[in-house]
Amino acid sequence: MLSITHPSVKGDNDSATDGKFQFISVCNPGDAKDEQVRRRARSHAVKRALERKRKLQQESRDNFCVSTLKDYPGSLAKRKSSPAHTLVTPSPFSLSVGVLDPFRTLAVDSPRLQALLTDYKFRQAAEPVFSVADELAFQNFHAVFQTGLDDPALLNAVMLTFTVAVTQGSIDRESLGYQSQAISYIRQRMSSLVSATSISTIGAILLLAGVEARLGAKSQVQLHMKAISQLLDICRSEGIYLTDGIKRAVFCVFETSRISRASQVSLQLLRKLQQADDDPIWDDHADLLLWLLYIGGAFALTGAVRSNYISLLHWNYASRFQGLYNSWPELLGILRQFIWSDDAFMSPVKALWEEISI
Repeated sequence: MLSITHPSVKGDNDSATDGKFQFISVCNPGDAKDEQVRRRARSHAVKRALERKRKLQQESRDNFCVSTLKDYPGSLAKRKSSPAHTLVTPSPFSLSVGVLDPFRTLAVDSPRLQALLTDYKFRQAAEPVFSVADELAFQNFHAVFQTGLDDPALLNAVMLTFTVAVTQGSIDRESLGYQSQAISYIRQRMSSLVSATSISTIGAILLLAGVEARLGAKSQVQLHMKAISQLLDICRSEGIYLTDGIKRAVFCVFETSRISRASQVSLQLLRKLQQADDDPIWDDHADLLLWLLYIGGAFALTGAVRSNYISLLHWNYASRFQGLYNSWPELLGILRQFIWSDDAFMSPVKALWEEISI
């Protein structure tokens, strides 16, 4: 009888070729009934069927399964004895790719933090320090800290950030607990150069500054930012290395703080201009009014304040300015008569002018 001369199987779990059909030598009719040969054939058939199924799932992207806390009753049962919303203590959180979480960014064991992360409304709460909203659009947790949530100061600062976002800018008992724990851990580290200048400590202070900014505590924000500046000076003088991720986070927080201060000045200026809108003094100083409106509106964040500046500009173009200063070169010539910097003012002012000209 004709014999197939392809290599035979050496073991139950090894195949002659990876991902291809396996050929089994049959030298006589009795070999087909051999139990070992039949078992190998069945095993190979099942393996091929599973491979085809996985391939179809990958092509249709059906191989990702959504899981919730309800899918793990055993782990929940172990935690029923512990009180809800307790303060977080150090635990070896991991950021491994194999752990599933809604955004594939933070892998946590805390049900409370997991619940916060699953709410779409609070996904941007930790920005600009790190992001869980879109890993490709902004640096994620691991890119900044290159570690897991095993640092108590950082972990409590993260919890504080998301719980304050839940309360929409107010602090409750739970948030106060996380805040006091984070501050306590940070204070303990100030006596050690190594721990004070660690990435986790700097990141925790950045998150605290973001929370204080959301709460409107300007003096506390300035205090935290001053502490960051001092730590950065120490790192430079001592030659302490900081990762690019934490450097970007610090830069973004400082820039956001500057924008916030500029926006506050724009708001105060808007109120003064609205109060003096009918003052006839502007009839003789229309060029100064034009400069005030454009500078104030250019540095106002998108929203009600910027919209009010645009409304004032439209009203003055129709009344006091009477169609003047419509072209960009003419407007630029007027603005340059007052305090002006092409590097600082040109881009935002021109963007506002284009918005008004539409």
